[in-house]
Amino acid sequence: MIKCPHCSGEMDFDIKDQVVKCPYCDSEFNPKDLINVTKAATERKATEYDTGVTKGKCYTCSQCGAQLVTFDDTAVTFCNYCDSQALIASEMEILNPKLIIPFKKTKDEAVDLYFKKLRHSLFAPNSFKNDVIVKKFRGIYMPYEIYDIESHDKFTCKGEKYSHRSGDYIIYDLYNITGDVDADYDGLSFDISSGYSDDVSQAIPFNINEAEDFNNNYLIGNYADTSDIDSQIYDDNATQTVQEDLKREIKKQPGLFGYSITDIKSYAHINEKKKGFFPVYFASFKNKKGDRIHYAIINGQNGKSAVDIPVDYFKYLIASIIFAVPIFFLLQMIATITAKEIAIASLVVLLVGFILQAIDISKINNKENHLGDEGFDFKVFKDLKEEIKNNGGDQVSEELKLKINGMPKAKKIKGFGLPIFLTSLPIIFLLVINTYNDTLYYIASIAAIVVCLFIFRFVVKKHNTFIARSLPQLNKRGGDMNE
Repeated sequence: MIKCPHCSGEMDFDIKDQVVKCPYCDSEFNPKDLINVTKAATERKATEYDTGVTKGKCYTCSQCGAQLVTFDDTAVTFCNYCDSQALIASEMEILNPKLIIPFKKTKDEAVDLYFKKLRHSLFAPNSFKNDVIVKKFRGIYMPYEIYDIESHDKFTCKGEKYSHRSGDYIIYDLYNITGDVDADYDGLSFDISSGYSDDVSQAIPFNINEAEDFNNNYLIGNYADTSDIDSQIYDDNATQTVQEDLKREIKKQPGLFGYSITDIKSYAHINEKKKGFFPVYFASFKNKKGDRIHYAIINGQNGKSAVDIPVDYFKYLIASIIFAVPIFFLLQMIATITAKEIAIASLVVLLVGFILQAIDISKINNKENHLGDEGFDFKVFKDLKEEIKNNGGDQVSEELKLKINGMPKAKKIKGFGLPIFLTSLPIIFLLVINTYNDTLYYIASIAAIVVCLFIFRFVVKKHNTFIARSLPQLNKRGGDMNE
């Protein structure tokens, strides 16, 4: 993308030294000082296409003239023929980034961090630990909205404090408390790409203090995306985050010690917004069926990671048996376990299995349906919101109704609630009648254990299925389904 001013070779950005280097003549340049001679790819507007799912455009590579096919939110890509980096100038102008956090971690370091995380995951499949993973990592600059929020106003709250005791009564004094707030929050950021899940971006926070003024030179050697959602989408989230933090800080003030503080009202407003690029490493892996993708994301600044790690059920089962057998014999040595006690323990295990199943299924359903992901919701319902707004909220076109009706319905999986209930009934019945027939207790206990095994097998299977998701713009970064 950038030619060396000495030998015209294509230069790279050295992450370790934070300089732009020419691999041919060994020239080094400060990325802030280098004169950027970027050759942007030329758009071929006549070949714009729409697949019905994503829109894309075709560009001409400035180096070899080959056709580059990109998505609408692509800012920087690579030519498949000459491997030259191409900047999509029109998309970059629309985003107009003001800041960039350069990559501080190399690809090798990202791979090491990934394997380090796996070492702490005892039940991770062996397929996730092979060396093929190394080539799948790609450096990508993701777009973020960066907020400067301030609060220079008064706050109000109610305070309650113990006063004295009078007979059978405890007397509390109630106060209406006011105070001044003087706070600035600079650097609160949210990703503005609908394909980049909010739960992932929030799991790998960045340090905005290390951001530099935007310069194309930092993009050398990596992909970059632009935003595909409205710039206002996270305004409420940003101000609400600040207000919640202000409430916590107000409660910590020395003058309020001893008071029970409630009903805090504080105010904050957005002073400035700007867009920027933050660095991440992506890698994708197919599940066993090959129909879904797991991915790993490493923060390119500080190395924080978020990895979709499935559970190998057989490893989990073997570990459980190894752990359970010595415990069983230890208990047998300490005390004699009766058939009735085994039945009670089985009933407890059933209850625990039901609770764990309910918690995990709730998380799976929330994740699969993108609940709380503002960017995804905006992308999916953008046309609907715009048309309702244009029509004053009175009517929606028949065409849009058909499109809405054709949208995938919310997916919701169910667990083993009924089998758990039916299996627990015999045990409860036997305990109520207090039978002395040990055989009945053993039969009921064995049935309960079998159901528990099915429960955990089901939960692990669903967990492994729904933890998988698609890497943003997966098919243009080399981590696609065919690798």
